[in-house]
Amino acid sequence: MDFSLNDSQRELAALSRRILGDRCTPERLREVEAGGDRFDPALWADLARAGILAAALPESLGGSGLGLLEQCSVLAEVGRAVAPAPFLASIVLGAGAVGVEFASLYRSCGAEVTVVEMLPSLVPLEDAAVGSELRRQFEARGITCLTGHRLDLGSIERNEGGVAVTVAGEDGKEQRLQAELLLVAVGRAANVENIGIEGTGVVVDRGVIAVDSMLRTGENGVSAVGDVVGGFQLAHKALHEGVLAVESIAGRDPHPLDPRLITRTTYCTPQIGSMGLSESEAQAAGYEVAIGQMPFRGNGRAVIWGETGGFAKVVTDKSDGTVLGVHIIGHEVTELIWGPALGGLLETTAFEMGHAVAPHPTLSEVLSEAALAVSGEAIHV
Repeated sequence: MDFSLNDSQRELAALSRRILGDRCTPERLREVEAGGDRFDPALWADLARAGILAAALPESLGGSGLGLLEQCSVLAEVGRAVAPAPFLASIVLGAGAVGVEFASLYRSCGAEVTVVEMLPSLVPLEDAAVGSELRRQFEARGITCLTGHRLDLGSIERNEGGVAVTVAGEDGKEQRLQAELLLVAVGRAANVENIGIEGTGVVVDRGVIAVDSMLRTGENGVSAVGDVVGGFQLAHKALHEGVLAVESIAGRDPHPLDPRLITRTTYCTPQIGSMGLSESEAQAAGYEVAIGQMPFRGNGRAVIWGETGGFAKVVTDKSDGTVLGVHIIGHEVTELIWGPALGGLLETTAFEMGHAVAPHPTLSEVLSEAALAVSGEAIHV
């Protein structure tokens, strides 16, 4: 087989050569560096198992300091090159968006993956039905999902095989897990320390910077946006806040950002797109809820693509049909959630959403049918 190495991959190869020692002989690596970059997939297997994660280490720790995009590029190339050769067996701690994205990526590269989540569901901030469907599809892909399990931090042990940890379920039953990699995907916090706000009027409250609806802090002339002000840790949320803050500084009168209209997207397989309140959140907020759900198995485009797993779910206020939330899980559904976000901004109802004419065959039809399902009028269920 022929493969071409980019600069990042050459750097990974050099790093792995140092890690592997005699297993990567000069003769074998010369095949990589020779004209045409011809080498066998067995070399990739060695490089992947011994060097792929070290490539992410900063140079100060002896790694190559590759950026995230470069790492992902290398991961993708390695996954294609070594299949079905073994990849890094991995334990992922935390089943939020970051955890399930990396669990999905590692599994796509051939790794044996175990996800450990303290709460009862995967992606616990999403609608419960989405978490259940993600678990079903993850397990069908061979990903082990241990929800309702806690990891004993004192049990972490480095050994020749990588790392071993002990987890316990809600019933107290313990099990010992062994893997080559433990990825900690929990505990992200706002970076509010040592950023120059000490001694100013900027107030830090419960770990985030306090701002008003125009993103103004307690210090005159200072605004803050993004992860440091709390809420969803999403790039598009930060971007919108930045625009809002600048328009306010410029003397305009921008419309405040409604957190319920911020779209959330998770790039695992299957993808997740959501906006607004989940069913349980709507009930907790005091709404009498009516829901509609449409599976992708009744969608023509999904059938054509052979991607019939997942569904769209619409959560509404039963009293007037106002759409309170939309939750989608399935193939490429992150491309679909902007439409419901526009609908939320315009205070759309399930009737309006259901009677907007979606083109055929497209995945978007699942949204109008889910809205029609609220009143029992869906056709392709």
